[in-house]
Amino acid sequence: MSPLLPVTRSLFIARSQCPAVGETASFSPFFPFTLPVSGRSARVASEHHAFPTGHAIRPFLKRKIRDNHNLRPHRSSTRHFTVWVTQLHFRKNRQLLQHRVFPFHPRHFSNAKSGSDPPCADGKNCKLSCLCSGSRKIRGRHHAMKMKTGTECGASAGPAGRRRILKSKQNDVFTPAEAGHRLSRERYKKIEPLLRTKLVNAQHRLKTAPFSVLIIVGGVDGAGKGETVNLLHEWLDPRFLAASAFGEPTDEEVRRPGHWRFWRRLPPRGRIGIFFGSWYTWPIESRVFREIGRSRFEESLDRIRKTERLLAEDGTLIIKLWFHLSRPAQRKRLKELEKDPLTSWRVTKEDWRRFRKYGRFRRISAAAIEATDVPNAPWVIVDGEDARWRNVFVARHILKRLTERLAAAGRAEPGPAVPMKPPGRRPATMLDSLDLSLRLAPSEYRKQLSSFQERLGCLARKAKQKGIASVLVFEGWDAAGKGGTIRRLTPALDARDYRIVPVGPPNDEERSRHYLWRFWREIPADGGITIFDRSWYGRVLVERVEGFAAPEEWKRAYDEINFFEEQLVRH
Repeated sequence: MSPLLPVTRSLFIARSQCPAVGETASFSPFFPFTLPVSGRSARVASEHHAFPTGHAIRPFLKRKIRDNHNLRPHRSSTRHFTVWVTQLHFRKNRQLLQHRVFPFHPRHFSNAKSGSDPPCADGKNCKLSCLCSGSRKIRGRHHAMKMKTGTECGASAGPAGRRRILKSKQNDVFTPAEAGHRLSRERYKKIEPLLRTKLVNAQHRLKTAPFSVLIIVGGVDGAGKGETVNLLHEWLDPRFLAASAFGEPTDEEVRRPGHWRFWRRLPPRGRIGIFFGSWYTWPIESRVFREIGRSRFEESLDRIRKTERLLAEDGTLIIKLWFHLSRPAQRKRLKELEKDPLTSWRVTKEDWRRFRKYGRFRRISAAAIEATDVPNAPWVIVDGEDARWRNVFVARHILKRLTERLAAAGRAEPGPAVPMKPPGRRPATMLDSLDLSLRLAPSEYRKQLSSFQERLGCLARKAKQKGIASVLVFEGWDAAGKGGTIRRLTPALDARDYRIVPVGPPNDEERSRHYLWRFWREIPADGGITIFDRSWYGRVLVERVEGFAAPEEWKRAYDEINFFEEQLVRH
């Protein structure tokens, strides 16, 4: 008996000798055939032979290989020449799809001296010893594996060809970035000076432009993200360029909505901001390590799409760059960094842990890119294998997007005036049903005020213990009692737990960003209370009435306010 022979990653063959003849028959080491079985350990027998199946087959084979044992029949008295073949098929989520085991009789194989090809079960000769009649479609593919090699069952492809057949080729958004782009040193030296000059000139024109630029950098480890960000600081004027690196959320950031830390770092108009790590990091990594399910992953991507649309409609130019490396290129890059004493600190055990999940990272990242690749914020995949080609490609893309936007901003003209609606009957609203004649006696007022203040203080302490943040918004007519109401609320609260934010006309810093930016900065942490004396509703009230907001701005503000409040409630 010869030991169990591992042929491929998912194919194992046991070969036994014939006791009567004393010699081993020749056969091909690839046997596609079909024997559907259940997911449990079953007994598939031919006469006195049995073999584990289902989920038990993989550990069984591994154990046999480790112990260097043979697969033997349960009864050694049999004189049948038996070959046990098993092949495992898994879905993408690593769940067992199909497992096949079959005992082969000597008539299926020829003697080593004959050299003739064994016939298939359907009566036809095939270079590959198989039972083609037993094949069936699995996930839409014929299991006889008539591949691009042009040979029946891929038999003449050899061991390397069989590995290519069994290895599923990934054709996704990253495939075009694996073309192996290269740029020579001489060509790079000719391109660099002119490209840097054009970038600086475009950045100088941006200073007076009515929009900001947000560059989102993502991708695999070792693809050159950090080197590219450093290069942009070298080629551009760093005084008007701000890079923000987002790692694990701090204690302060965890206690607020997820996008709070990103809103605080948004660049003002006329500046360039770089997000090194962004709102894409958490959903992708959490999905890869199975910390969240598909529904929450898609919900996070939907929230990202809405945020980017909100910023783009406000005028922000969003440039999204994904730096990609193939699996062999990433392994090579990590080993090079680890080998160099000056860069070995950059490669940690966590990097290798993430590398082992390269396939899952790739699939989930591709899904995230496809779901968020929209016209107002498109993705660009960057081949990060060659540094010179990567630098030129990124710089040219940023220059192209920025130049096009500057040209469009220079041609922009004020939109047509919105015609006023003719006076007519105003529909009834909630304010029309408000009873303004209600009164309360002074003695009853003092009694109820003391009771409700005590109750409010008790509820505030419970909310702090449970980590529930509260936002109180006061809007209304001038002199309607907003300030007096706030003054009567605060005696019941602990001064360390609340903050009052009076909202007036925006200053220059606030006008240079999205109007919600100044409110995101004031969001309380878990257990805290923020009281807004006027709020974001001014966008659709005062700014609309006074003409500070254009019609297209206050019209879309309703959806923006709903989305903003939804994020506060979901936290």
